[in-house]
Amino acid sequence: MKNVCLYLAHALATFCERGWAFAVALFILEVFPDTLLPVALYGGVEGLVKTILGSHAGAYVDRTERMSAVMRSFAVLNVGNALSSIMNAFMIFYAVGNQGDLESQVSLGLLVMVILCGSTAAVGNMAAKISLQRDWAKVLYAGDSEALATFNAVMKAIDLSALVVAPVLVGVCMDLLGVVPTALLIPVVYLVAYPVEVLLLRHVYRMNPSLQEARATLGAPREPSEGWGLPKGVRQIATHARLYFAQQCWPPAFCLAMLYFTVLSFSPLMTGYLKWSGMGNTEQSGFRALGALTAMLASLVFPFAMRRTTLPRMGLWGIHSQVLCLLGMVLARFVVPAAMGWGVNQGADATLYIFTTFLALSRFGLWGFDLSVTQILQEQVPMEVVGTVNGVQGSLQDMMQMLMYAVSLLFTNPKYFWILVTAAICNVVLAAVIYTLWLVATPPMEDRPPQLRPGEGDAAVVACTLVEPEDCGGATAAFPPVLPGVKESSTLLALESMAVDSAGPPGDGPDPERELSSQSERASLMQP
Repeated sequence: MKNVCLYLAHALATFCERGWAFAVALFILEVFPDTLLPVALYGGVEGLVKTILGSHAGAYVDRTERMSAVMRSFAVLNVGNALSSIMNAFMIFYAVGNQGDLESQVSLGLLVMVILCGSTAAVGNMAAKISLQRDWAKVLYAGDSEALATFNAVMKAIDLSALVVAPVLVGVCMDLLGVVPTALLIPVVYLVAYPVEVLLLRHVYRMNPSLQEARATLGAPREPSEGWGLPKGVRQIATHARLYFAQQCWPPAFCLAMLYFTVLSFSPLMTGYLKWSGMGNTEQSGFRALGALTAMLASLVFPFAMRRTTLPRMGLWGIHSQVLCLLGMVLARFVVPAAMGWGVNQGADATLYIFTTFLALSRFGLWGFDLSVTQILQEQVPMEVVGTVNGVQGSLQDMMQMLMYAVSLLFTNPKYFWILVTAAICNVVLAAVIYTLWLVATPPMEDRPPQLRPGEGDAAVVACTLVEPEDCGGATAAFPPVLPGVKESSTLLALESMAVDSAGPPGDGPDPERELSSQSERASLMQP
């Protein structure tokens, strides 16, 4: 199988990450067993950091040599989580004699270090995923949709396997070794895993010359001006967002981000509701396993379905099948009991098990839609900005997730959980409607002009997507007027609009010879 080493590196990193995500909450609860506030702070700060820095992580991937970007991203991920685990071990050890006093300055200081290290590692994890699953995948499987579909399915199967197996391994270690030894073992695993991951990825890099091709770049940019009086970081986020919404495929990508505004998953909120309703831990584990199996089935079916239909249609089937399952959930648990006078939330009766069964089955449509949209982004986003666009996508997904947690704070009583369920289902239905309208209004993918490939386009245009509009030094001033009968690509239009107010240093002006060459290059990026 092609690029097996890439799968192995991803599997090693994913199993470590899933195990850590499960362990960190247990570590914190060992110190603060009577409150969920520290766990909520950890998750909230991590989500906020990823929302703010997601697009910056993607832009870093775009402007950095591929192997260097991967090595540094994995270094930040592994070292960050290793340090966070060490801080957890110290915090637990200290709490033994202090009963986990939240007011203790030492406990608070260690908790802050745990949160900061973990949040930094989360950004590194985001950059690593963008590098491997978006940038490298686009290069390795350029022009081969079926091979790309198989790659995405295998990567998703690895993610799902790690989601099920890694927490079990961590739990076994805690039972056999104890909490503190496990917290000290995790950094060892991370530090041993890093050189193995790098060796595997170096092999893939050396065996694929296409990965070694240099990216299109400009020289050192000018110092940015203080346009609109906004901080540079804010202007960069705005630039990245405008680039994201300039893509032809932004509607399906945004629909995928909308699905993160939900409680209709096996999240802590859903786990708490099922527990409150009377469902035992063993039963919940069984439904989680059913959900993992249906998601795995979607990843197995996806490559075969690719041979019979188009990506947009596969996404349509996925999201609408999810809507049907979610409607079945609401009807079984809330609507039918209320209509029949049985009462709502009447404990662990048959309606609760039907409700949870539909939830598990909805994973098939969800992951099918996720795989479809992921490949649409891989195939349609220009190579030079694939990291930035996917970084914004990750930020939007984290923002939607944080919004749902914020809304859930308004309805903390489990008997009002139906309100959160209703809001989530309305959101999924809205996403399905938007996706359907996009599919109807968009020509088939095979009829669209090809997007930018490595080496195509004006390097100055590409660089404008990676730095501030003011950093472009008037590079867009040399753009020729629109050719008669030619329509500009949305990405190019966005890049020109972002740089319309920029001006180069005194004496800069359009070079006639450069104008002629730019015009011929630009014509190749336009559709008739």
